[in-house]
Amino acid sequence: KLVLLIVSLLIVCISFFYTTKLYYDRQAHIDVFDQILILVTTFGDFAYSFFGLFASIFIESYRIQLPRFIEIVIALLSILQTFLQSGFILDTLRRRSITKSEIRTKPGRELITALLLINLVYDLAIWMHDSLSANKVKLNPIQTEYYNSRTWSLIQAFTSPLSILYRFHSSVCLADIWQEVYYEKFYYLHEKELFIFENINIDYDEYCSF
Repeated sequence: KLVLLIVSLLIVCISFFYTTKLYYDRQAHIDVFDQILILVTTFGDFAYSFFGLFASIFIESYRIQLPRFIEIVIALLSILQTFLQSGFILDTLRRRSITKSEIRTKPGRELITALLLINLVYDLAIWMHDSLSANKVKLNPIQTEYYNSRTWSLIQAFTSPLSILYRFHSSVCLADIWQEVYYEKFYYLHEKELFIFENINIDYDEYCSF
C-alpha cells in the first residue's frame, strides 16, 4: 500500500506537469454527475484516512512504534495523493490537444495509463484488506485498540465503500481523460474556429476568455 501510494503520488505530480501545458477548454462538456461524484467520494476517502491517522497519532498504549509510524505515513500520503489526484482529474477533464505536436506526442498519456492501473490495483487491495479485516480485526491493531473493534468496524462500513468507489470512479474518469484529451477531432475543430475568427477579425483568445 505504501509503495503504491508513493508511486501514484509521483505519477500524479509528473502528469500534472505535462497536462497543464495543454489547452484548458472552459466550455468543454463535462458530466456534472462525474464532478459531484468525485468530490463526494474524495471526502469519503479523506474520512477513511483521517480516522486511521487520528488513531495512529493519539493512541497511547500501543507499544510497537514502527507500525504506528508507518500507519501515520500511509495516512498522510493517502490524503495528499487523493487531494492531488482529484485536482488533477477535475483539471485534466477540460484539457484538450489542439496542436499537431500534442496530437503526435500525446504528452502525459502513458502516465495516465499507469495511474489508471495503479488505481485499479489500489482499489482491489483496499477491497481485499477490508473484506479480510471484517472478520479479522487483528489486521488493524492500532485502529481497533484506539476505537475498539466494534466502532472501527462501523467506521469501515461507512468510509471504506466511499474510498473504494473513489478509486473506481477515478479510474473511469482517467479512462475518459485518456480518450478525450488526446482526441484528434478537437485539433481540427480548433483549427476551423481559428480560421473563422481570423476571417471575421475577432481575437480568439479574447473569445475564449469569456
